[in-house]
Amino acid sequence: MAEKAESAGVGLEQSIRKALPPGVKLDEREEALLAAAAGQADAVAALEAGIASRGHMVPSARGGMVVNRGVAEARQGRLALGRLLGGLDLPDSRSITELRAGKAARTRGGGREMS
Repeated sequence: MAEKAESAGVGLEQSIRKALPPGVKLDEREEALLAAAAGQADAVAALEAGIASRGHMVPSARGGMVVNRGVAEARQGRLALGRLLGGLDLPDSRSITELRAGKAARTRGGGREMS
């Protein structure tokens, strides 16, 4: 079976590594997360290819049409990919905790101004 020139996972991994500032290396935990994210990106790409070829709706065993199970699997795969990438502590990136804290502060501040 011939492999594509570049898989989604390889592309993801290469783009993250290219974006790292000079001299910055991922630690062992981040390397493991990146490898898992690359594998997940490949799985999502395969699911999306299956959806593209079979469609969002597929014949059921009972004769009707049902939603392709790959749709839900791809959605879950994208969520998992996001969680894996969120675990990487990349320079110049804000953590989810920081983003949520900022949003909460803006919400609280906005609520006081409206009172």
